[in-house]
Amino acid sequence: MTSQESCEEYRSDDSRILAPELDGVVLCESRDDMSLALKIADEDRVPITPRAGGSGRTRGAVPIEGGLVLACHQMNQMVDFDRKEGVCVVEPGMNLAELHFLVEKEGWFYPPDPNSADLCCLAGNLE
Repeated sequence: MTSQESCEEYRSDDSRILAPELDGVVLCESRDDMSLALKIADEDRVPITPRAGGSGRTRGAVPIEGGLVLACHQMNQMVDFDRKEGVCVVEPGMNLAELHFLVEKEGWFYPPDPNSADLCCLAGNLE
């Protein structure tokens, strides 16, 4: 998306800090989408800000230098779960409450933030 109107909601997170106007937003649906966006941004030296749910209050998803937002909230699936080792491979847009529910069904526990588990995506825990 490149129109300022369609990019507006990606200029801030729950911190309410507003970033400069963006060059665009890439709505990633796969690793290939992410890879291509990163390659093009690198070639053209365009700043890129990753974003999942945008529910954070720490400005982690605020693109302070403009550029592109790499929105990965649509990438929200569990890819693999090694039950023996207790290791999950998930996409960055995986909702914390959903992850908690999925591993709990297998007898495991992922300790979500009880205040925001319904809103947060795993990628936001890594900021």
